[in-house]
Amino acid sequence: MTVRVVWFKRDLRVTDHGPLYHAARQGPVAPLYVAEPEYWAQPDAGERRWGFVRETLQELDQTLSKLGQPLWFMHDSMINVLEYLKDRFGVFELYSHQETGVQWCNRRNQIVREWCRRNGVLWREWPVCGVLRRATAAERWQAAWKDFMAQTRYPSPKSLPMLGTSPLKPEAWPETIGADPTPCVLRQAGGRAAAAQELKSFLQTRGINYFRDTHYPATSFEGGSRLSPYLSHGVISLREAVQQSRRALQIYHTHRSADWVKSMTEFLSRLYLRSHYMQQMEDEPGMESINLHKSFNGLREHQFDEAKFEAWKNGETGFPLIDAAMKALINYGWINYQLRGLLMSFAANQLWLHWREPALHMARLSTDYDPAVHFPLTQQFAGTTGMFEQKIYNPVTESHRLDPAGKFIRAECSALREVSDAYLHAPWKMPHAEQIMSGCVLGQDYPMPIINNEDASLIAGQRLKAHLEERLDPMETARVRAAHLRSIKLD
Repeated sequence: MTVRVVWFKRDLRVTDHGPLYHAARQGPVAPLYVAEPEYWAQPDAGERRWGFVRETLQELDQTLSKLGQPLWFMHDSMINVLEYLKDRFGVFELYSHQETGVQWCNRRNQIVREWCRRNGVLWREWPVCGVLRRATAAERWQAAWKDFMAQTRYPSPKSLPMLGTSPLKPEAWPETIGADPTPCVLRQAGGRAAAAQELKSFLQTRGINYFRDTHYPATSFEGGSRLSPYLSHGVISLREAVQQSRRALQIYHTHRSADWVKSMTEFLSRLYLRSHYMQQMEDEPGMESINLHKSFNGLREHQFDEAKFEAWKNGETGFPLIDAAMKALINYGWINYQLRGLLMSFAANQLWLHWREPALHMARLSTDYDPAVHFPLTQQFAGTTGMFEQKIYNPVTESHRLDPAGKFIRAECSALREVSDAYLHAPWKMPHAEQIMSGCVLGQDYPMPIINNEDASLIAGQRLKAHLEERLDPMETARVRAAHLRSIKLD
């Protein structure tokens, strides 16, 4: 009887899993996860994300074992694994979800596709997150997304016939995988149980002020959904999150809970945007390294200040909110949308760094990293999509706006904890006597600003204007907007 191999990638669950559901209905199933060494050696990979994935895989293995067939874990190239499976099963079928990723993943998938063709192996792929191959017009894409999210979720298989145990037992799964080793002492735990608990607490208690709390660093860790790492790795499906949130919205509408209604509406719009960005990268492969709007080519490629990049990476720019945001990302593996945008905008504009290396650094630090979301957002923040007006954010103004009481800054930047409110957002203005009294001597306990923000912002604006006056291609702008400016707001 033909074995169906279900290849798990960013879909580490058994519920609402189309490939697993259909494979189980047709016969024996070999559930497979491949820790590909080359994948984890890519410049966007971090050990913190591997730790999260490993924990999730351990729980997935336990769940599959209860169904009758443990997870097959292999640590090798996908082609070597396919050859092993061919020797083990003869002709088999490969089932998986479609994948929107970086070019390395696209090349690997093409190699797998060619291997399957040569060896007579059927490879079936299922859509995920409402993303379409060869998407059509914006209004049709949104209609297709709504239809996908309204479909009944696939149930978990009731049982799986035992084919054999994993070639690599769980106790032998690597604890480290050779990726960026920056420790993440406060990262979220992996696994379905943790994901379900976060979703439940968000929809029932924590999310009441989401519409407000998610925007501010000090409240975003508690008032945000905390679901992004679980969505990024498919521990829960986007469709499950959408449907449960819609159900909660209906309940809160019935009870006329205004804050809950605003929060659930806002959260659903964020879930929609997630697919919007994924579709953008699906349509424009290579966004991890290539400007979406080609008129921005040559703008920053030939200038890169390593010293400024190192200061930004380490949270030592001398701008409190910038530094606090980076330190929080290092410690938690997550920061909110506003802080990610501020970090990238500051790197691309005031520091005049090409966005690729800062984006890779943030990818390595983010437990919730999904390239199909990360790189479209990166280019939006860096201003290279050509779809929105270029914004250069003032880090001091944003500091006052996003953290007015300084709670977040003081929590993440220990040197600034005793600095008074009057100087917290711009400590370089602090008199020397005040520095001594607060235990924060600039250049010693906390760095002086590495740039003059006003001058750097002015120069960035001038460079951008001069570049676009010379190179802006209206036809390219029209192309990008026609292809990607889908309705940002969910109707």
